[in-house]
Amino acid sequence: MSEQEPATAPLGKRNRRVALAVVLVVLAMAGLAAASVPLYDLFCRVTGYGGTTRQAESAQTIPAPAPDAAWPVTVSFDANVAPDMPWDFSGPAPVEAQIGEPLTIRYTATNNGQETIVGTSTFNVTPMSAGSYFVKMECFCFTEQVLKPGETTEFPVTFYVDPGLTMDPETAQVHDITLSYTFFRITDPERIAEALRNAAMEADDTVTVEKPVAKPVDHGEHTAGAGMSGTPPMDHNEHAADTHDMDGAAHGQDGH
Repeated sequence: MSEQEPATAPLGKRNRRVALAVVLVVLAMAGLAAASVPLYDLFCRVTGYGGTTRQAESAQTIPAPAPDAAWPVTVSFDANVAPDMPWDFSGPAPVEAQIGEPLTIRYTATNNGQETIVGTSTFNVTPMSAGSYFVKMECFCFTEQVLKPGETTEFPVTFYVDPGLTMDPETAQVHDITLSYTFFRITDPERIAEALRNAAMEADDTVTVEKPVAKPVDHGEHTAGAGMSGTPPMDHNEHAADTHDMDGAAHGQDGH
């Protein structure tokens, strides 16, 4: 037995090294997974891969429609929530969008839970080939949304269909597009706390206090009002005469 003891020591060291290497690999994979979400989102935003839409900053970036792009595109709106999300989430009715014409629609969400919930949404467009031609100018995706119990709110989306849709051989025959959103519940305590702080700050910014405004006094109106109250305004000449007569009577009494 004593002859085998030296062999067990190196074996224990090798096991510890293997365990340490496995732990490092798991940590590295977790870090890559966390970093891949924003990187993948950025990649999809730029390329339109996976049906992800493009983002426009203003109406000035909308290109002119193609001469033969006269037909409208029917845009439908899909709404979904994760299983642990007690929200009612719905989209508006389909709309007919002219090529290059900006439109604004609104999704609606209601918190049916018993507590305040912070959620965030992802989106995609079908058919996937039309994703790069569906351009959003305003959107609520990838941002934290806070809803109190029983609260209902609307989320606006402004978009347009790029005229390039009609000139791309892969999308030239696309007449129907579906924009789909899915809401997920945020469970990270730090993200929840930050979202609640931001919501409180936005609520404070929207509260306005109306200060009472002092009404200026109209002296002419005040004088007229005094005359109407039953006491006519005093004539200064009569007041001076009365004062002079009273002074004369007083002097006469002093003389006697």
